[in-house]
Formats: sequence, structure tokens, C-alpha cells
Amino acid sequence: MLYGLGGIGKTQLALKFAKDHRAEFTSIFFLDGSSQESLLKSFAPIYRRITEGKGLQAPDSALPGKASRIPPEQMAEEVAQWLAQEQNNRWLLIFDNIDKEPSDEGGFDIVPYFPPKDHGSILITTRLAPLSRLGRGRRVGRMSEEEAVGLLGEILEESSSGQQRTWATRNQESPTMHELLETLDGLPLAISQAGRFINTLNLKLETYLELYASSKREVMDMLSGDPHLHNAEKRSIRTTWTTSLNLLKEKASKQGPDGDYYAAYRLLQLLAYFEPSDLNYNIIRFGVIGNNVPDWFRRTFSSKLKFFGVIKILLDLCLIDNNVSEGSYSMHRVVHDWLCTYVCGETDRELLRLAVGAISYSAPLVMTNRWFEEQQQLALHALHILSRLQDFSPDDFLVQYDKMNTEELALVASLLGEPVKCWMLMKFDYTLIGISRLLRSCGKSRKALKLILETQSRSSETLDDGTVNHVHLLLRYAEILCRGQSHHVLPSLSDKFWGLESPSWAIRTQNLYALILESTSSRHKAVEIWELILDQSRNRTGSVFVHPTWMLFINLDHRIRDDLERRKQLFEKFETDARREKDRVRQAEWFLDEIRQMRRWSTVLIGE
Repeated sequence: MLYGLGGIGKTQLALKFAKDHRAEFTSIFFLDGSSQESLLKSFAPIYRRITEGKGLQAPDSALPGKASRIPPEQMAEEVAQWLAQEQNNRWLLIFDNIDKEPSDEGGFDIVPYFPPKDHGSILITTRLAPLSRLGRGRRVGRMSEEEAVGLLGEILEESSSGQQRTWATRNQESPTMHELLETLDGLPLAISQAGRFINTLNLKLETYLELYASSKREVMDMLSGDPHLHNAEKRSIRTTWTTSLNLLKEKASKQGPDGDYYAAYRLLQLLAYFEPSDLNYNIIRFGVIGNNVPDWFRRTFSSKLKFFGVIKILLDLCLIDNNVSEGSYSMHRVVHDWLCTYVCGETDRELLRLAVGAISYSAPLVMTNRWFEEQQQLALHALHILSRLQDFSPDDFLVQYDKMNTEELALVASLLGEPVKCWMLMKFDYTLIGISRLLRSCGKSRKALKLILETQSRSSETLDDGTVNHVHLLLRYAEILCRGQSHHVLPSLSDKFWGLESPSWAIRTQNLYALILESTSSRHKAVEIWELILDQSRNRTGSVFVHPTWMLFINLDHRIRDDLERRKQLFEKFETDARREKDRVRQAEWFLDEIRQMRRWSTVLIGE
């Protein structure tokens, strides 16, 4: 059993096996299993070959010319019976493209077409991983780079001059060849069609890459099919995965919006909004944080078991692969390009909000010295989704904690590791701020600022009732965060957040003010601000370990680290919090250890 993604080369691998091992078999028969009708038609030439007695022992009932009058089902049965004869034990049957289960529309049970005796050999190619239960299964994966270079070289050799072939073989390690192979990602169908496209138009490899990067849909539309494949649908990179997609849609339609197949179909579409190398449960699940989260998404991420049941549907269709770590999956880059181009070409507002929320909330709330370095995978997701963040209402990315019910707030607290009180004090959030932070973390500060400014241009300063628009304030905060300047407006911006009854945003704005002051050589002034707002924040949160108080504490501690007595006084101010919460908050034990060490050092210094 060979199973795997459409276009991955299962049929070609089966044919190669038959060719390489032909001496081991007296007969090799190839059957088209894309439908029951095509399978029965495939038995007809085998039946004729048997009845015409071309060196083979024909069944007793077979007479010359009889094939045209026998129903296809009977021909298939008589072929199976003939293969079951004792002396016919070195045959190979290849059932190609068995891509539907018996319960699927247009599907059928392949087992009745097997010979009733277990001698001989059967090889099946399929996109359905569960069919491996019929025998020993082997998943067909991507080509290695060496194999991909070899296939591309063979195709480029078809050009009249042979220059492309020479270039391919001599420049295997060149950046252009590496980039092309990375784009095609070891998919034989993509490699063969790209090679023929390059040959037909006599293109340089650089030109093909430029065209594909800028105009994926147009290039995919132009890619010619492989004339050696018998099924026209599977000849084009544009249509080769529609079989799996249509199968998923059919089952989703039968089950309705409450079923796992509907959830799997929507989840597949959602994956178009993420970078395909790490489609991670621990990232996507954060999409449940928000207002009006769709029911299918809440159900899917209500437990790991429920999620695994839904993701298994996509794994069984070979549309995604498991990565090494649990809960992490990947999608072939060309399949992902197809998904983004043909299935999800138009941005779905619901999916966009889920993806932006998931990416944004996956990043830790408190930024540390290594925050930028540690968020590089998330930054890839932020870069991928960036092109879809145009022309949407700024309100689409607003999360209002004060409009969540108790259960929803408890879920937020559980996922983000901060108590409900933290989110009530924050009152609202804006997920595009998280996307802009991630863009900055990978050196795309200009793109981050452009995103914020373009969104801000579509946001009014006041609402229809004349009150302050908190989305506009949040975007103003994000603009200053990206620019790292214009800090003189931050105190008044903080006052406006106080007016909106969002202490957390007011304090975060003051924290940003201190950070920018420090960057302009005003550390002393910045420390004074941190000391002031730290006490204000602690009075609101009730604990030093609750955001944003903990963020302020860490910032202040870092700046006074060399002043032992001042640092000890800072820690002792909140020692009661640490003792009260040492069994619930992991930072509390570190906090108490620091106090003990500082007291020991103080004793030593006094002794000296």
C-alpha cells in the first residue's frame, strides 16, 4: 500500500517498482481505481488478454470474442478466479488511485475485486491513510533534493539545446536552484510541470521564480498537465487536490455544521492563514480568545481529544503531515499555495480574526530580553498573514474582555496564565498590536508601522455618540510603540485610557513612556516613573505577580540591579505577596530566593 498526498508520485513509484521487478512476475496488471466504473473497464483488456491465450492459461468459460458480450462485473470476477488458480501465483495487480472509502459518494469496496487466494501480489496507491489497514502501508513523502534535481534535470534535458540540463546539473548548489527546489518542496508533479513550463517558454530559473512569487494563480493556471497520467483531473497542479477537497466538502455537507467533517473543512481553510511549516495546536488554539468565536472552532479546541479527532480527518486525507513534536503539523508548500490561491483566494473575515488572534496571543505578554529572538516562528506566521490585513474594519481586531461571560474570561485566564482580574482591568485588547510586535521582532519594523498607520487611517477618533474611540487610542499607542518617538503625547494618552476605565492600558502607556525616555538617555526620569506607576498598579491588581504590575517590577528591577540596598527594599515591599502566593505562582519562589540571597549579601557586607 502506497499512500500520500496527491501529486507526490505514488503512481510513478508503483510503475517503477513494476518495471524494476518485472522479472519476478509472470504477469503485471494495472487497474484504474479512481471510480468503480473505471476499475471495471480496466478488467476488460486483462480479460481479453486471458481469453486470447497469449501464453497464459485461460478460464474454461472464456471463448474468443466472448468479452464484448460479458458484463464488466463478470469479467472482473472471472479474472479474479483465474488469478486464484494454483499455477498462477507470480502475478502483480496494481490498483491505482483508490481515493474514496466505500461510505463516500462514488466510493466502493476494493476487497471484492481481490483474487480469492492469497498468492500473488497486490499494490494499491491511495490518498487515504486509513486504507493501509488492508495490508502493509508506506507513506510516500517528498523527494530528496538529489532526487528532485535528477527529475528536474531529466525534464530540462528535453529542451533542444540541452543548456538548461547542463545548468541544472552543474549548479545544484547554486542559490537559484536551491530556492527553486525549496519552492517546489520535493513534489514530483510540481517539479515536472515547472520544468515543462520553463522549457516551453525557454525561461531562466530566476524568471520562473519571480513569476511564481508575484503571480501564483496565473502561473498555476498556465502549468500544463502531465500527458502520461490517465486522469485529466490529476494532470494539473490547479486541480490535483480537488478530489480530497470535494470528498471533505461532501462529508461536511452530510454531517452539517455541528459535525467533525465541517470543522475539518473550516480548519483546512484556516490553515491557509498560517505559514505551513509549523501548523501548531499550541498556536492555533489561542484563536478561542475573542468575542463571537464560531461554534465549530470552540468545539474543536474544547479538548485535545476533540482536536485530534478533527485533525485526524486532514491527516487521513494526506493533506497535512505530522511533524516531530506532538500537536505540530505541516502542509506541503505547493499544496499550501494552491489552498491560498484557489480555495481561500478571498479573505474570510471569520477566519482572519481567528488567525490574527491566535498568532497575537501566542506571544508572551511580558517582553523579556530574549523575547524577539524566541518569537521567530510566530513572526513567520505574522509575515504570512500580513497581505490579508488590508481593507478590513479596524474594529475586526478588537477584543472586549468586559463583554465576555464568566466562562469565557476563565478560559482567557487559563490560556494566558493571568487571573481574571488582569483582563477585567485591561477591559479590551487589540490583536494587531501583537502582529506588529512580531513583525518588529524579525526586522520588519517598516511593515509593522505601515500596518498600524493604514489601519489607523480607517479609524475615527470618536464614535457616533461623540465618545472617545478606544480602537483609535490603541492604534495611536501602537504607532508610538513602532516609531519609538513622539513620547510627549503618552501621558495624555494614558489619561484617556484612565477615562475609559482601563487601568492596565493607562499603566502600559506610562511604561512605554518610561522605556522611550530611557532610550533618550533619561534613565533617572524613567526609573522615577516606574517607581510611581508600580505602586499604582499594585494597588489595582492586588499582587505584584499580576500583569501589568509584574512587567513594571521586572523593568524596575533590571534598572536598579547594581544597587543592592535599593533592590532589597524593592523586593521586601512585596514580600507579603510572594509568601501568600508561593504555592500558586512560580515566580514567587524565585522572588523569595532573591530576597534570601540579598539578605545574606547584606550581612556579609555589614560584617566587613
